[in-house]
Amino acid sequence: MNKDIQPAITLLNLGHMIKLLKTFGVSREDTNRQGVLDLNRRTMVVLTGLLVTLTMAGCTSAPKRVLFEKAPTYAALPNGYNPLSPDQVSPMYAEAAFGANENLARNLERKRGHALNILSMSGGGQNGAFGAGFLNGWRKSGWRPELDVVAGVSTGSLLATHALLGTPADDAILEQMFTEVTDKDIYEGRSVWGLISGADSLRDTAPLQALIAKYITAETLQRVATAYDDNRLILVGTTNVDYGQTWVWNMSLLAKDGKLDLYRKVLLASASFPIVFPPVEIDGHLFVDGAARSNLVVPGTGGSQRPKPPLYGPGNLYLNY
Repeated sequence: MNKDIQPAITLLNLGHMIKLLKTFGVSREDTNRQGVLDLNRRTMVVLTGLLVTLTMAGCTSAPKRVLFEKAPTYAALPNGYNPLSPDQVSPMYAEAAFGANENLARNLERKRGHALNILSMSGGGQNGAFGAGFLNGWRKSGWRPELDVVAGVSTGSLLATHALLGTPADDAILEQMFTEVTDKDIYEGRSVWGLISGADSLRDTAPLQALIAKYITAETLQRVATAYDDNRLILVGTTNVDYGQTWVWNMSLLAKDGKLDLYRKVLLASASFPIVFPPVEIDGHLFVDGAARSNLVVPGTGGSQRPKPPLYGPGNLYLNY
């Protein structure tokens, strides 16, 4: 049965709160060395204004949302299970979970023929430039392997596609994305008072949508699909606001099915910081920044039993956090 709900967003850590305060003009100097907010007069004014604004916005007669109950085709919980039927393996991973002691990692190992190299990347706005530089330097060092799985949330989701493809040209694209853009390439400003009149965010992300479309093209999608044929995966984490869950999207399967618009929307959703950027609606569900619930994602197991030992010895899990 459908249920009426009011969407709610929770800021889960101090780091995210500080970023939000900076949006309202509260600088890093307003925090002490331990990272605890120093509630001086200026900060209190900002916080009070924010509280009043959100309270007034909450009193407006915004329409209720109806909880959408259609199972996702391309997303699963982090453990590989169906978000709307959490006791069942997602159809995407049914093959991987087939048989005793089998899971996605073992299935990929068998198909790839070697221990897996997995990279998981988190977000953090300006940290995207660090991630792009890290990937570039890693390749130039000669130690960067061909990655079997790349997973990303938030800014990390914007890095994930070209990180898996992994050519010097892809690294150059990431460098350009994160060193040559300005705020106006990411968002357009809105007044905080827009929340009172029903706006769903403080910023408009139309420029970010255009930026994603510039770098995620039909040709890019075809290359991701080719990598999928070689059993290499891109996974992206988002936060489902309606259900309060982390949904992990199989971007490689999206590419294989030619879902270019949906591919771009998932990236936008994963990078949409709550309240500051608007949520993204996909198939009746609202999504925001994947880091709102989980800073990192790794391949879901898709199995209910303890998996077999690695087929080719320990693999490598690299974290860019």
